[in-house]
Amino acid sequence: MSKISNLPDVEFYDILEDHNHYIWLAADKGLYRYNGNNYQKFTNPNQKANSLFQLKLDQEGRLWCSNIYGQLFYVENDTLHLFYDASKLVKGQLSPFEITNTSIRLFTVDGIYDIILKDKNIIKLFEGMSVSESTHNDLSYVIKMNENGRTSKEKQNWYQITNGQIKLLKTFTSKYRMQSPKVYAFKNSALLNFKEQGKNQLYIYKTETDDVLKLKTPKSLEDLTIYNITSLNNDYWFLTTSGVFIFN
Repeated sequence: MSKISNLPDVEFYDILEDHNHYIWLAADKGLYRYNGNNYQKFTNPNQKANSLFQLKLDQEGRLWCSNIYGQLFYVENDTLHLFYDASKLVKGQLSPFEITNTSIRLFTVDGIYDIILKDKNIIKLFEGMSVSESTHNDLSYVIKMNENGRTSKEKQNWYQITNGQIKLLKTFTSKYRMQSPKVYAFKNSALLNFKEQGKNQLYIYKTETDDVLKLKTPKSLEDLTIYNITSLNNDYWFLTTSGVFIFN
């Protein structure tokens, strides 16, 4: 493939198009920007590893990424800047992060942290590991593991985090293990999907009514693996092993 399209690497971890229609590639050998003709590589002298992951855009259109050492980078004025080295927090794990209006929210094996954009102060929001997380603007949704580091077979909690405040949305109690939980955050809602006894379960939280409702899982989705859910024009798009399904 690299011989056909002259790609700058053979192993890629993420791809993103920014507001100026540049294509960004997070690759094994580094970060690249494609303008339709050429690739430009971005590096930082304090970078501990070439490989970069998790491409994201903030509200100002700046591109962010991270590496397995917990270094958080952003691109501004055609330069890759090191925002913060969170190696002591991530402990060698590639930790998910989200961008809020005031912070970089880091989800580690030991807890959830807000790194304040203005002064880089660290605020610990949660103790322990989260199973799944998703953020839209300043609203984060988290499925939380219990204190001993293992998913409880009887109780799992769904939380919302906003402005540093944590709210319990729902506690799930069952004699069956919650399998592969995944939460998806949208503008006015959040969806939770997991499997119980091999069947997909769906719950929705609506910010307007501030409540959680169990949805009736369509027959066509019951047994499939759901890879991703996105929202377009008030419809929910389910990306599955059997193709794409669209529901209002």
